[in-house]
Amino acid sequence: MNYLSEAFIALLFLPFLLFSEETDESRLGDMSEFVSYAQGNLPVILLAPHGGNVKPEGMPVMPRQTGRDVGTAELAKAISDRLMFTDAQGVKRRPHLIINHLHRSFVEPNRSWSDNLKRGWLDTSGKPAGPHQGAERLHRAFHASAASAVKKVESEYKTGVLLDLHGLSLSRKLDMYGYLLRASDLHQRKNLDRTATDAELAQRLRERSSIRTAASGKKSAREITELVRGSQSLASLVDRAYRDLYPDLRNSEDGQAGRPATPSARFPNPKGSETPDHTRTYFNGAYDIFIHSSRQAECRVDAIQIELTADARNTKVQRARFARCMARALRQFLRIHYGLKMDPPGKPASTEVQRVPRDE
Repeated sequence: MNYLSEAFIALLFLPFLLFSEETDESRLGDMSEFVSYAQGNLPVILLAPHGGNVKPEGMPVMPRQTGRDVGTAELAKAISDRLMFTDAQGVKRRPHLIINHLHRSFVEPNRSWSDNLKRGWLDTSGKPAGPHQGAERLHRAFHASAASAVKKVESEYKTGVLLDLHGLSLSRKLDMYGYLLRASDLHQRKNLDRTATDAELAQRLRERSSIRTAASGKKSAREITELVRGSQSLASLVDRAYRDLYPDLRNSEDGQAGRPATPSARFPNPKGSETPDHTRTYFNGAYDIFIHSSRQAECRVDAIQIELTADARNTKVQRARFARCMARALRQFLRIHYGLKMDPPGKPASTEVQRVPRDE
């Protein structure tokens, strides 16, 4: 077992050790232990803010509770393992990996702390309660870890990519990639079936997206829009990886190979009538990719929120498939748009092969 695995497992089980006895206020004080941060040395940061399932007894909960994003913590770890390699100098390379292990009913990492305060909490009797000091400490620890990872990537590579992993409800039919642009930014104002022009979308990506660094490095509007809806967008590269690596795996929506997502080359417009789930909410990104991305003027790291359907994360084999395809796609994406190479020596991403475990 390598160092990262040992560190990750120790942090994963620490919450259960902390709450093996009856919970009281003093033992709930330092919630920072519920955030695991495996520091990396690649230009990639993986966040799983909603994958935790630890529920401390006696801790106030939020009134409008939402279920956890099942499998996203394990998926983030699987992607990290897939990206890990030893370089030609014998240095083990790995992404930064940050996971919140506390259930999201106690604190919402993907919202600002002021938004958490507005939602409020309820005590065990259902009466309004003030903010628990542990909730604020966890929120602070999660974002301090992300900020530290961003600074490290900037110092070592000048730029990089942060992926914020989330889960969609069981009824959803395709993944969603968010860049802080609204669905209306991706189509023309008076026609939902017409995509925004290259010039319109390029301006929006340069001015207020979470991938402004990559957008600013492109010469033409077409090159900029390729980042989110072209064949070399991350969603399209993942789709292609599924087609190449799992050609016999067909999705239930149209019977085709690949992994449908929006925006992408296959479904460039989240609200277009040809796009599955076009009548439902498009999740374009929230606090995590707003505060830890090039949307902030002083930041050079780009960020993407990825909302995944259940068949990417619910079982070990599903997670292994997605991790394999995402690792390949992300290597290509970084090489194409940032000039950053993460290929293991002698194993370029396009030909990398590794056995996928059987489902259990």
